[in-house]
Amino acid sequence: MSKILIGNVDEFNNLECKPVQVGRKKVLVWRSNEKFYGTQDKCPHQGASLECEVLTGTMMPTKPKSLEYGLDGLVVRCPWHKWEYDVATGDSVFETENGCLKTYNISVEDEKVYIEL
Repeated sequence: MSKILIGNVDEFNNLECKPVQVGRKKVLVWRSNEKFYGTQDKCPHQGASLECEVLTGTMMPTKPKSLEYGLDGLVVRCPWHKWEYDVATGDSVFETENGCLKTYNISVEDEKVYIEL
């Protein structure tokens, strides 16, 4: 795998993505507090762009009559149909049949952000 420099840590806003062009691939790089994640741009359901979305959390499965909020700062929600994906794993939050987001390894060294392809 090769590491490619994609920017400095301070160029990435918390809970937002920054689109990065790596060769012919457009990758969304997400920052959640001090961790960085990389995903494809398109929702696997019907191809909506996720570029303008922000990271949030979601309501988790629980027992009847109870509510639990979880995955705070790790969930991107599709703007078209509200499907939710965990940016850390790429998995659909509710395990739908339409797959998961492709993810990319992001690393930080000396305040520089790298993507591994």
